[in-house]
Amino acid sequence: MSMPSLRIAVCISTLITLWCSPCRAAEYTLGDLYRLALVSSEKIGSSVQDLVIAQIGRDKAVAGLLPTVSAFANHTQYNRQRYNEYEELLQPRNSSMWGARLEQQVSLSLREITAVRMAGDGVDKSKQDLVNTQEEYLLQVAQAYYGVLNARKDLEIAEDFQLKEEPRENQTNAPPTYLQHAALEQRAA
Repeated sequence: MSMPSLRIAVCISTLITLWCSPCRAAEYTLGDLYRLALVSSEKIGSSVQDLVIAQIGRDKAVAGLLPTVSAFANHTQYNRQRYNEYEELLQPRNSSMWGARLEQQVSLSLREITAVRMAGDGVDKSKQDLVNTQEEYLLQVAQAYYGVLNARKDLEIAEDFQLKEEPRENQTNAPPTYLQHAALEQRAA
């Protein structure tokens, strides 16, 4: 196929697809839009990830304060027992040794405690950033929603006004008013 016929075929198939597919506008409440915005916003998702990273950092800082516990065990078995010249046992046939050790390291400057405090402050800051981001985004959603409702109401008023003015227009040849002009622009768009 040549290039112009290919373009025509693509245009026709696009028109058929658009004509056959159902085009329905969904009605959303402000609450629905808030829920959608909180779930699908990249800014809010980024703030949530920052909060998770700050919480992991706090957990790492707390881990530096926790003591270290270690356990050990040793069992040795010999071929025979050994004695010294006084007939005292020097080496038993087998020996076992076991134990546990608990260690806590703290610096003199208490930098571990300072690190935990700073990590906690980072978590609090991340929580506040998340709340601020959510509030800003929801405010933008509310403003857009109000703008749509305002435009819809303006269009209804203009249509009502035009319906009331149509019989009068036939009687006089006065120039159209501002609202009539706005209604005509809305219909053209």
